[in-house]
Amino acid sequence: MGEPVRRKALISSVTLLCLFAVGSTPAASLASPVAADRVSARVPQFDAVVNGYLRTYPTLTREQALRSALGQEHRIRLLERLQSQDPTGFGGSWYDPLTDTQHINTVGAAAATRAGKLGADAGLTIAAHQVTYSLTQLQVIAADINAGKHPVFGRAAIDTAAPDAVANKVTVTLPAADLARFENTRSTLSSVIVLKEGDARSSTPECASRLACTTPLRSGIVLWHGPNRTGICSLGFTARAGDGSRWAVTAGHCGTESGEFAQWGHSAEPIGLIQAGRDSGNIDIARIQVSNPVWQTGGYLYDFWRPNVPAPLHYSITARGTIQAGDVVCLSAWHSGVENCGGIRTAFGARGMPEVYFDACPGDSGGGWFYITSYGENWAYGIHRGQPSGSLTCHRHDLNTSIFTAVPDMNAWWDSTTAALLRLEER
Repeated sequence: MGEPVRRKALISSVTLLCLFAVGSTPAASLASPVAADRVSARVPQFDAVVNGYLRTYPTLTREQALRSALGQEHRIRLLERLQSQDPTGFGGSWYDPLTDTQHINTVGAAAATRAGKLGADAGLTIAAHQVTYSLTQLQVIAADINAGKHPVFGRAAIDTAAPDAVANKVTVTLPAADLARFENTRSTLSSVIVLKEGDARSSTPECASRLACTTPLRSGIVLWHGPNRTGICSLGFTARAGDGSRWAVTAGHCGTESGEFAQWGHSAEPIGLIQAGRDSGNIDIARIQVSNPVWQTGGYLYDFWRPNVPAPLHYSITARGTIQAGDVVCLSAWHSGVENCGGIRTAFGARGMPEVYFDACPGDSGGGWFYITSYGENWAYGIHRGQPSGSLTCHRHDLNTSIFTAVPDMNAWWDSTTAALLRLEER
């Protein structure tokens, strides 16, 4: 896989099962200079995605970066379809921008054949690898460890496990002192579990500053609470429940600043009371009920290029395995500008959250992570948490990364805790 900044080579023990290559693909045919100019002229925001590939993978040519960016929509659709049709056969995935190859771990030959056929139909180059565990199985194993239910780790490894979708393993990252305690238990652990020494520092949320917009509510605007109306976090996306109630979604750790059922708002207007906050494991979300009638909702993002025109949210990913190393996502939050995109370092980073080669800023917490298609559609990926560890910085991409709550994880949490079906609003 192409080497991004600060990235180590990906090592996988899986065996290459099959490679499906397509000579002239739709994505490749769009990667000419003429097509690049045409795409940029039509959707200038898409340049941020292309530049996100270039910054994360500095050896790419601009033509390769454009090819990767154009193909991401097709990769997303493929991964969503594979997980929908055969979740037990999907073992995780990653993308190599240098070779324009979509790697897919599969459980069983039938799953590999299916991945190859669907990938070829989509004009993608697919490399299928035979593995032992489905991504769903890896997530279940990691969830038990993170909940303190593992027979060896117990409560000593809460919130330390994450699936490694590339290696088809579950990595348990512990501080050196804790790691030493379990050295003599390695032989009793399943081969799917890998012990790793990690940073003992806790995840650091980011909060501060604000913007001012009129209705409708949109991803990336700054939220306040308290009588002084001081901006503290960003709005991720809006959601609507089956009972018709409307909600503004932000980070759960932002809600701890005010407490449950505090009044939150934006600019000169209150929005409503914050509630249902959670900041544990792979979930860091809270939601504000939109009770002030001045605020319209419906699924919008703040558009840096056209601040007075809200950009529509067209789609929200539905499957966790759709998030993969090698793709690029963008952040809509208080400090988002022209260059707001970065490559995904790993689908399961700190706390089991996706981790991105992008250093967000204080005040960006709660903002929305998304992908922009070449024709201007915005697809939601998740809600920004902050840096995985360390000191607060701002756009020091060589020093820090970002993590976020994935939309599928958020949906699963809502499904287990909310009576009425709750989902992000789309246009």
